[in-house]
Amino acid sequence: MNTEQYKKLAIKLLNESSASGNKEIIVPVGQKQLFSYAPSSLYKYCRINEYTILNIVNDQFYIAPLDMLDDQFEARLSFRSDFARYYQEVMTSLKKSFPDKLKKSEIITEEQLSDLYQEKNVEELDKGKNASDLIELIDKVSEKDDLDEVLAKMFVSIIRIRDEYGVCSLSENNDSQIMWQIYADNYRGICIEYDFENSDDDYLKTRLFPVTYIDSRQNDPLAMLMEVILINIFRKDVKAIGNFINEWIIDLLTAKNKEWQLQKEWRIIGKAKELFTSAKIKAIYLGNRISDDDKKKLIKIAAEKQIKLYEVSEDFEKLKIAFKKIEERC
Repeated sequence: MNTEQYKKLAIKLLNESSASGNKEIIVPVGQKQLFSYAPSSLYKYCRINEYTILNIVNDQFYIAPLDMLDDQFEARLSFRSDFARYYQEVMTSLKKSFPDKLKKSEIITEEQLSDLYQEKNVEELDKGKNASDLIELIDKVSEKDDLDEVLAKMFVSIIRIRDEYGVCSLSENNDSQIMWQIYADNYRGICIEYDFENSDDDYLKTRLFPVTYIDSRQNDPLAMLMEVILINIFRKDVKAIGNFINEWIIDLLTAKNKEWQLQKEWRIIGKAKELFTSAKIKAIYLGNRISDDDKKKLIKIAAEKQIKLYEVSEDFEKLKIAFKKIEERC
């Protein structure tokens, strides 16, 4: 199963879980079979500081806020420059799917929707401007009493996603020279190997997703809201709207520019600055420029926690990173 198939299955199971009544925007998948398709080991490159040591000692993951991510385009909301064409595509789809109900939907005109795009300011959206206007227009068509409240809560969660959510970034490999340089303090840091194969932690299973690498995308919250509501108001299905938004959020948080694909990244999604129990540490790999003090400290911790310890070596013939096991114990 490749990462795209994994993500599709994860979102499918997530939506099934949503249907069970969980009120969170990002909800537990709760399916053990999904986790069996994840890599058996995932790795985290780290600088050595007091927080890194605490996370190792206390067996915990930290959810970093989204504004700390290295890709400047990640999880950023934007507005479509081709809104008129996009709107026509949605309406054409509706004409084919619901020809007998189209006249009712014409209460919402292209001009009305276009007016909502005059204020392209996320801060204003956070206060309800434009988004609430859109919901009000569609509420006239939906005849669904609870639609306004449901949509308002979901939309606020989307707008505030960069403040409320974060990720713990992991990699499929431990021998990337570029990642050792950037994320492990130019070989003065470490790389931690976590055992995901033998983990039975449902919390991890519900929040682990592979990153998809792309070269373009549209993250317009108003356009997304318009599409999902217009399509689903005829079904009178609020849950279907929730499913669509769940998928939209996951895609928003797990997509990066193709320039970063060397990272082979997987992410655990959660609340920003959250700490929770990590997968079991199988091994720690020390950079070959690590300080003597840091090396002694980690040798002691590894001995106490029965963690295998390796140090970066070099394969000059193949121009690759290699590792040698550290047998010494303090």
